[in-house]
Amino acid sequence: MQDFSGLPQNKTSSDSDRDRSMNVVLFSIAENRDASVWRQGVLDAFHHILGRSVETDDMFRIDRYISGKIPPVTVKLHSAWDRRLLIRGSFKL
Repeated sequence: MQDFSGLPQNKTSSDSDRDRSMNVVLFSIAENRDASVWRQGVLDAFHHILGRSVETDDMFRIDRYISGKIPPVTVKLHSAWDRRLLIRGSFKL
């Protein structure tokens, strides 16, 4: 019988860190070394879909900057309802 007492049973992160229902993954957002440029591109795409601004908690590239390669962007939205509306309107892209 193995002893698993040294392994943590539950992560100590908060529920908002574990909740992925408000995450959206975007592909083909133009890469730029300046994060504010591609972040604005994400916000512009959201505005194009919904016709209004969307409040985000965080957004980040899944991979580091590599010239000629476009890694996906993960966006943590403030509201699960915004995520539902974005997915429903994604055909506009």
